[in-house]
Amino acid sequence: MTLVARVANSYNKQIFKIARAGAIVCLVRLLLTGIDISVTLQGVAASVLWHLAADGANRVKIAAAGAIAPLVRLLSSTRVKQCATGSLLTLAYGNAANKVKIIDAGAMGRLLPACCRQPQ
Repeated sequence: MTLVARVANSYNKQIFKIARAGAIVCLVRLLLTGIDISVTLQGVAASVLWHLAADGANRVKIAAAGAIAPLVRLLSSTRVKQCATGSLLTLAYGNAANKVKIIDAGAMGRLLPACCRQPQ
């Protein structure tokens, strides 16, 4: 096994440990706290959820924990928009129910203007 493969395997094991330890609910709570918490910490929570969502079972758990609406809300933040977008895209991958929830939460209205903006 190459060094890169060993590092990737170790990383994946750590991600699954995080999910099994119940961190998904805690991370979603960080997204929900609004102004009581720094935008940077919310960005970290969105980033970790993005990585956790690489696993199909975690996609279901993250959505069930209520992460979609606060991630859509974070699309308005210039500082964490990339992490929120990555999380939402990964949550949608291969999961029709999550796609519907993301659309229903208003993500398209926040994502499309950025995608369709003309270069200046």
